[in-house]
Amino acid sequence: MTPQHQIQVAAVLAGLLGNAEKLSGRIRLQKLAYLLQQKGLPELAELEFAYHHYGPYSNDLAEVLSRAVRNGIFHEKAESFDDEWQRYEYSLAKDAEDYIGLLDHNSRGLIRSAVSLTANLHWRVLELAATALFIKKRDRSTLTNAVEQAVALKPGCRGYEEPATTLLQKLDLLN
Repeated sequence: MTPQHQIQVAAVLAGLLGNAEKLSGRIRLQKLAYLLQQKGLPELAELEFAYHHYGPYSNDLAEVLSRAVRNGIFHEKAESFDDEWQRYEYSLAKDAEDYIGLLDHNSRGLIRSAVSLTANLHWRVLELAATALFIKKRDRSTLTNAVEQAVALKPGCRGYEEPATTLLQKLDLLN
């Protein structure tokens, strides 16, 4: 990933955080980025996503996020649940506004829309929606089959099928 592309990805992350004020969870950030890429957000076009435990995952996105935290662009707050699990909450640092300014008007609108549509959704909805879309595209299957496969892989997502499908419809990602 080129330095310019890293800056573009950091700008998208700043846009996500700027519209949400704070975001809880790396999974949420990964899934939002995947859905935005599939929606055609140009700043994310070069990211490669592979299937991972929680669905589509980009190592490059994770690296940009870690680097941005180390460089003070974003604040990261970790909350421990037990010895094995942590949830991370992200918010903007003061210099992050400069990154948001790098996004064009259309990208800002797409990001704002995605954050608005997902703000009150459980992270499992995003996990299932992104995973089902990933499987649908990878296997060239129907959405129904992709959702069934995703739930079989992720039993914790059972019960979120309807809101995940509705999210994909609202994002106009089912074509």
